[in-house]
Amino acid sequence: GFSSVYRLTGADGKQRQWFVFEPALVLPEYLVELEYLPIGATAEREPSASQLLELAGLSPTAPSDAEAVDLANLTRPLARFAQQCAIASAADPYDDVCTAALNMPPPLKQRTKIFRITQELLLLQSADGSRERLEHVNLHGNSIRKLECFEC
Repeated sequence: GFSSVYRLTGADGKQRQWFVFEPALVLPEYLVELEYLPIGATAEREPSASQLLELAGLSPTAPSDAEAVDLANLTRPLARFAQQCAIASAADPYDDVCTAALNMPPPLKQRTKIFRITQELLLLQSADGSRERLEHVNLHGNSIRKLECFEC
């Protein structure tokens, strides 16, 4: 026999009422859309059919009711997300601060590149002018081609 049957409900022909006769096929899971509104907050306006079609990437010219019904469940959460992103990006004061910080000049002067390490250059770079007490030489960011003053 049959394990399930359905009956059309509603005028659009897309809504169905299911009757399942096999208990193993029944899943106790439900998709629930919930919107939390604090006391004193106003509910957001639901997006129109043309906004839903635009968000879905479809042509907003002459949207049919059937298309809007089909897309409503998929695009409604996306429309709310897009609205919240637009509100947050317009009201975010940190964007201007971050942009200003990124456009600032570098705090350190750029050093000239060193292509050759010599005895005189090491003496100039050391704090006390003594090569014997020099322990660490940072050569990062230079295009060193020749080391003249190091002995094995």
